[in-house]
Amino acid sequence: MKRIILTGFILLSIICGCSSTTSDNIKTSGIYAIFTIENQYGQANVTAKASLQVGGITGSYIELVGDDKLFCDDKELTARKPGLGIIEYTAQLPKKNAGEKYVFKFKRKDEEHTIEVVQLKEVHIVQPAQSQSFKISQDIKVKWEPISTEDIDLSIDGGCIDPHTKMFSTDNGEYVISGGTLKFDANAETKKCTATILIRRNIATGIPNEFDGGTAFSYSVSEVNILIEE
Repeated sequence: MKRIILTGFILLSIICGCSSTTSDNIKTSGIYAIFTIENQYGQANVTAKASLQVGGITGSYIELVGDDKLFCDDKELTARKPGLGIIEYTAQLPKKNAGEKYVFKFKRKDEEHTIEVVQLKEVHIVQPAQSQSFKISQDIKVKWEPISTEDIDLSIDGGCIDPHTKMFSTDNGEYVISGGTLKFDANAETKKCTATILIRRNIATGIPNEFDGGTAFSYSVSEVNILIEE
């Protein structure tokens, strides 16, 4: 339930059209922070991300100014502004072995805060095959490896279908999208399109008490594209 609530809060913060402010007059105790490591199967690097807000998960995003900086493994994160007032800080880092840690540091003039995020094992979709074709009435068996004790989500989405998601409380390494589960988008111009199946394994941990709140996430992601048709 905690994971579902956190996901909802994150989506809400993305779509709310939040404002932004600068960090110079905000104490660390007033900052809500999210730190993320995303490891995508087949990539040499991971993506380190951080976002800082004042007023909680739906509050204003914070733009770092002056001596305020974010680092991960001593590499400074760069500000990115995708729109809607969102500000996130990102960097590409070499991929580590499972169980090793990435170390975020929030550095200010007279203080420094450390947040550790553990590298998860890579998850890999082994079935279906890349570009495999399915009729929308067919079962689609999805298999991945290795299985684990972490939370895992599956989603499938494409240009002509409505999205479908599944959250697993037990990871047994497979899931069948039963025929008839997927539906064509009523506004789609065609009943044939590429759809992406995405598996995302994750763990969430707390952050230091010096912050107003927040979460540190580690994600392991794998995806495959298939063809869906009538």
